[in-house]
Amino acid sequence: MSIPLPDSSTPPAHTTGPLPRLTGSVLVVDDDNANRQLLKLTLELEGHTVVLARRGQEALDLLRECKIDVILLDLMMPGMDGYEVLYRLKADSDLRSIPVIVVSALSQMDSVARCIELGAEDYLAKPYRPVLLLTRVDAALEKKRRHEREREYLLHVQQEQRRYERLARVVPIGMAFYAEKNFNRLLDEILRQALMLANVDAGVLYLLTPDDRLQVVGLRNTSLRLAVSRATGQVIPFSPLRLHDEATGAPNHHDAAAHVAVTGQAINVVDAAQAADFDFSGARLFDQTGGYVTRSVLTLPLKTNTGRVIGVLQLINAIDLDTGQVILFDQDVQHLLESLASMAAMACENKMPANRSIR
Repeated sequence: MSIPLPDSSTPPAHTTGPLPRLTGSVLVVDDDNANRQLLKLTLELEGHTVVLARRGQEALDLLRECKIDVILLDLMMPGMDGYEVLYRLKADSDLRSIPVIVVSALSQMDSVARCIELGAEDYLAKPYRPVLLLTRVDAALEKKRRHEREREYLLHVQQEQRRYERLARVVPIGMAFYAEKNFNRLLDEILRQALMLANVDAGVLYLLTPDDRLQVVGLRNTSLRLAVSRATGQVIPFSPLRLHDEATGAPNHHDAAAHVAVTGQAINVVDAAQAADFDFSGARLFDQTGGYVTRSVLTLPLKTNTGRVIGVLQLINAIDLDTGQVILFDQDVQHLLESLASMAAMACENKMPANRSIR
């Protein structure tokens, strides 16, 4: 009786062996060429990407250009020594999280203590065993990965907290819309609340007219301290925007606000100056005459719960809360403002004078 041999092409169900090492980009800083090449060979054999620097300043310059996970740093170098490199690294908020392993012939306890005090993760005396070096690099990589995961989680928690804080404000705002009895004051409040809710610098509110055009009914610009509102009896000197070509009846997809009114779909533009799909010549003309710079633009339909579009809300230049810089309207902010626009549309539909038509 013959015993069947196992199929050599099928891997065994259970295998044993060392777990795969973490790999990353390692910057080797050492003025001795032989040391640099030995470290490079040792690390590359384990799958790491290696960047070499002969001097301290060269290392700092490379860190501005390359994404580095771990630094192997010699102490005794001409010019800027390893101690100074360590000090500058840990004083830089963009670089201080990169773990540094000092690899040096100096093995005195005071050198070790000084490096640890300056922020080094580990200290390895020359000559070293390659397996010990690789183990230290693995540990530093794991610590770096853990730090990055913790940072990502913290950023996520902060973003979620901001999102929930904004959401908590939407419902009371919507209720205030329904409570407002004066139609023109309602229009002004919609625009004002939209800018405040998402930290937006400027905005324009349009309503559809009976002859199928978009009419500006409100304009606000915080930077220019500009507020044009029908609630205060101001005349708004902007011609209505056609939604369709008079001759052909073709929809106006050239203008962003008209396109949104026709399609009922939002548009999120990163930079109006570079936008090719839509015409922002009106915004550019305003920029030239008013000394303004239009960048990010979010254009939303005022759409009722039955899907009817009755106007358009256009928001200009989202502002980062931490830096004050103009940024893109991110997805969370867009969803939040879409909810606000929906509530605004339903409030307008209820309060709109009888002599106005709704598309």
